[in-house]
Amino acid sequence: MTISFENQVAVVTGAGGGLGKTYAKMLASMGAKVVVNDYGGSLKGETGGVKNQINPADKVVNEIKANGGTAVANYDSVENGQTIIDTAIKNFGKLDILVNNAGILRDVSFGKMTEKDFNMVMEVHLKGTFNCCKAAWPHMVKQRYGRIVNTSSASGIFGNFGQVNYSSAKSALLGFSKSLAHEGAPKNIFVNCIAPIAGTRMTQTVMQQEMIDALKPEYVAPFVCYLSSKECEENGGVFEVGAGWAAKLRHQRSAGKFFPVNFTTNDVAKHWNEVTNFSNIEKNTYPDALNDSLILVLNEVLSKKGNQPTNNTMSYKIFKMFEAYMKSNPEETRKIVHKVGCVYEFQIKKNRVNPPAFFYTMDLKNGAITYDQSKTPDAIFTMTDDIFCDICTGKTNAQKSVQNGTVKVKGSISAMMKYNKDIFPPITDNMLAQELSKAVENYANGGSFTSSGPGNNDPMINMRKTLKETGLKSANMIEQIFDQMSTPMGQKKVEKVKFVYQLDLMKTKDSKPVSFTLDLKSSPVKGFMGSAEKFDAKFSMTDDDFMNIMTGKLNPQTAFIQGKMKIKGNMGAAMKFTPDLFLTQSKL
Repeated sequence: MTISFENQVAVVTGAGGGLGKTYAKMLASMGAKVVVNDYGGSLKGETGGVKNQINPADKVVNEIKANGGTAVANYDSVENGQTIIDTAIKNFGKLDILVNNAGILRDVSFGKMTEKDFNMVMEVHLKGTFNCCKAAWPHMVKQRYGRIVNTSSASGIFGNFGQVNYSSAKSALLGFSKSLAHEGAPKNIFVNCIAPIAGTRMTQTVMQQEMIDALKPEYVAPFVCYLSSKECEENGGVFEVGAGWAAKLRHQRSAGKFFPVNFTTNDVAKHWNEVTNFSNIEKNTYPDALNDSLILVLNEVLSKKGNQPTNNTMSYKIFKMFEAYMKSNPEETRKIVHKVGCVYEFQIKKNRVNPPAFFYTMDLKNGAITYDQSKTPDAIFTMTDDIFCDICTGKTNAQKSVQNGTVKVKGSISAMMKYNKDIFPPITDNMLAQELSKAVENYANGGSFTSSGPGNNDPMINMRKTLKETGLKSANMIEQIFDQMSTPMGQKKVEKVKFVYQLDLMKTKDSKPVSFTLDLKSSPVKGFMGSAEKFDAKFSMTDDDFMNIMTGKLNPQTAFIQGKMKIKGNMGAAMKFTPDLFLTQSKL
C-alpha cells in the first residue's frame, strides 16, 4: 500500500521549524498542497518576528517548492484561526487535513507564574487549536471528510515541574480531541492526538543537546502523516511518538472499592489500599469512552439508589410494609418496642456470591425503619433477598438458616434471640404478589388482604382502549411496539435481548406516570400495560422526551446526562434498549 496525498490540501500550524516544518515538507513530498503557517514570533510568543528578516514560513514554502511541491505561507497567529483556514480555501478551494502544531512556552514555577504566563500559553495551545478546528469544521462537514491531528505532550499526560500552564493546555487538548472525535465520526472526520518526543526549539529548555540530536522530528513525521491519511481509520486515539517508537495510550482503572452510603473518612483511610491497588489484574478495567467509564459505577448506584433498594426486591417491599404498619399502629408499635428494645441491621445480598447490596435498619428501640446501615446495631443479619422473604413468610426456619450458614449473624446473642417473624403480623405470598402501594396500604391497616392475586387484573384486557384513554402522544407508538412484538419478525429481532424493561411515561414532569412493560425474557416475548413484577431496567421520562428519543430527535445518552431520562436497574440492560430495537425508520 502506497499512501498518497494527491489532490488533498493540508494546513500545518507552527510549521516554520521543528516538528511542524517536518510535517509540512513530508506531506508536500507525498502530493499534498500545504498551507505553511508560522507567526514568526519568539518561543514565548511575544512578537511577530524580527524586522527585515524573512518569516520562517516563507523559508519552508521555498524549500517545498524547490523540491517540486506546492505550498503557500500564512503568517497569522493561531488566535486568528479563521484567517489561516481561509488561506487554504482561497488558494486551493478546500481543506482535507489540519495539523495543529503551533505552540509557545513560558516555563516558570507556579509561585512565580503570572496570569499573563498562564493565559498566553492557554490562548495559543488550547484556544488556538479550537480556533483552527472551528474554522475548518464546516468545510470538512460539507465534504464529509477530514483528518485532524492535535498536539499534546508528555507534560499534559503526566505533568511536569514548572509547566503548570503548559501542562494544563496540553491536558485539555486530550479531552478536546476525544470529544471532537465523537462528533466527527459520523461525518468521516477523524481526530487524533499525539504527544511527540522530539528535539526542537521548544524542548531545548528541558533536554540535553545529545538527546535533542537523537530525537529528530523526522522520526515523528511519518506517524503524523499516516494519521492524516484516508487509509487511517483510527479516531480518538492518543499516541506517544518519538525516536522511531510509537505507542497508543489508554486509561487503566483499579478494581476499586464500593463504600456503603454512610461511609466515613476513617472508612476511606482503612480501605485506601483497595482504592489504589492495581495488582488485581483480572478486575482492573480499561475505560475507553464515557459509557465505559460510567457503566460500572452506574450499575452499582442504580441498583442501590444510594444503597436504597429499588421496589422490585421483596426485601424492600417487606420493610415498606413493616414501616407502614408501625406508623399506622402506634399502640402496637409501643408494645413491640417495649418487648424487643433492640436495633437490627439487615444486609441483603442479590445472591450468595456477591457482597450485600441492600441495607435496612429495624430500630425497635424507637419504632422506626430506615434504608441504610445502623451506626449502633445490637445484631446484624446477612442473607440473600429470597432467604429473607422465605423467613418472613414462614417457608424457612430462621434458626435452621443460621445453623446451615445461609444466614450470617453478628452481635448480641440475646438481641438475636428476641428477633422472630412473629414480631409483626404474618406475611403471605398473596400479600407480596400485590403492587407495592396496595400491599403497603393493606398491611398498614392491620394485614387484611384480599385473596386476589395479580392475575385477576390482567393488564392485557382492553389494552388498546386503555392506551387511548391515557392521552399520551406516544400511545400509537406504544401500540406499534406491542404489535411488532407479536409478529414472528418482531419477536426474532428482540428475543436475544433477554431483559425485562419498564417504561414510566408522564404527560408532564409532575404528572403521575403511565407504566408499560416489555418482557423480552419470556417466550414468546410480550408487551403489556402496567408495572413489571421485576424489571432489569426502568426508564422514566416525559411523553414528549420519549417521542423525541424514539424518532431520533433526542440522543438517549444526552437525555440521561441532562436528567430528562432517569434509569433504574442494570445499566448493561439499559444500554441494549435502543429505538431501532422495535420500530423501523419507515414506520416512524
